[in-house]
Amino acid sequence: MRLKKIYDYMIIGGGVAGAVCGKLLSESGAECLIIEKEDAPFEKICGGWMPYKCLQLLRTSGYCIESLTEAGTAVTNGVYVSRNGYETHFPYRNGEFGIGLRRKLLHSYLIEEAIKAGCTVKYSCCADNITQIRDMYCVNDHLAHKFIMAIGTGKAGNLKGRHLTKGQSIGISEIIRAKKKKKKDHVYFWYPDQSNNYFWAIPIERDVWNIGWWTQSNENVKNNFQLNRSRYIEQYFLDVTTIRKAIGALCGNIDHRKWFDSKIYGIGDFAGCNSFETGEGIYNAILSAKQLAEKLIKKGEN
Repeated sequence: MRLKKIYDYMIIGGGVAGAVCGKLLSESGAECLIIEKEDAPFEKICGGWMPYKCLQLLRTSGYCIESLTEAGTAVTNGVYVSRNGYETHFPYRNGEFGIGLRRKLLHSYLIEEAIKAGCTVKYSCCADNITQIRDMYCVNDHLAHKFIMAIGTGKAGNLKGRHLTKGQSIGISEIIRAKKKKKKDHVYFWYPDQSNNYFWAIPIERDVWNIGWWTQSNENVKNNFQLNRSRYIEQYFLDVTTIRKAIGALCGNIDHRKWFDSKIYGIGDFAGCNSFETGEGIYNAILSAKQLAEKLIKKGEN
């Protein structure tokens, strides 16, 4: 009988946080397995905005930023925020820049880097049967000593809290081809009322934009998206055509870790790590993964 391989870490979720954590732990010498329910690197509803400090965080984590900037991304040189009737411009300083990109492209790059570091990745593998065998975790016949959740708002098999949706924010977005009337190299956030709800527009390729609506209210989400789409896109853009129809999903701004075994680690949006006011879910997903990996490496938990 062939013995099953036992990994040091099993990471559930092959998104931003899972891929970064898998890379960093693998580079330290740990045997890591990433399990992802999708069948390949995937697109998400949310905009792929990586501000300058996000790129710097990737760079200090050992990534080559030039690999992303040369892969069909859009360079961003500033941010516009419209709130309470005031429009504020936040330009980058000389030499600084951000990028906008499709999330599928980002996921592909991060997963490839994790694999280069020695991490094993299994797609089309849904964590629907999670058990503990002595001091190890077993997921779909895969065994590991440590268990890291990086599932965003995804369901987590038979663990507590898998249906926890109360308090989750909601996002709905569309990908369009359009020409910007002014400042096409900027990211835009519009706040139409006194709440934290906002509409965004992020350039992800040449004349291609991810536009969307973020809200913590589940009332009239589609109507509010369409209302603000008409309000802002017609005002700021020309020659608009839809590339991907609007789709919606829960966003992972709630910390689920309190619902789980204290020995289970949580990173990414699953760990309540994002900023709805600045759209920096990607930054905080990377940060939470980096911090956990450094903590585990320091403790010598390989």
